[in-house]
Amino acid sequence: MSETDGGSTGQNNSDYVQVYPPSPSRVEVSVDGYTSAFYPGFVRNVTVQREGTAVDLYTQAGPFVLPAGAVLPWASSEFEFRGGPNARDFGLVINDPLHEIASIEIRLKPKGTPVALAEGGEEETVIIRDVVVLCPPNCAILPGG
Repeated sequence: MSETDGGSTGQNNSDYVQVYPPSPSRVEVSVDGYTSAFYPGFVRNVTVQREGTAVDLYTQAGPFVLPAGAVLPWASSEFEFRGGPNARDFGLVINDPLHEIASIEIRLKPKGTPVALAEGGEEETVIIRDVVVLCPPNCAILPGG
């Protein structure tokens, strides 16, 4: 790709949107009874760990295409999570104006346990990883790039 089509030069030239439409601002995924909705400009991967197993809910498949003129994803977003064998239901509002967050780990209490360190029950950990691959500058790895 050349400098004018949003290739890997690091320059933000809005010509790349002629070839690649911007990515959606919200996605919802469901795997193994878990459902999560989020802004994919912040989330590269979502994993749930419980009792020695891991469930990958989402892994970024290709670069997140920024809207024309944007050089970074949004600074704030919402993350929603529900379902699974313990019928979880929570949300987070993430505000990262300097784009410093690499990951967020949420350790959930055993279901029905009001005390954080209670004995017994199944704990779950939700891991949200950022460090999203962006276009630009990584448009060359998209189809037709």
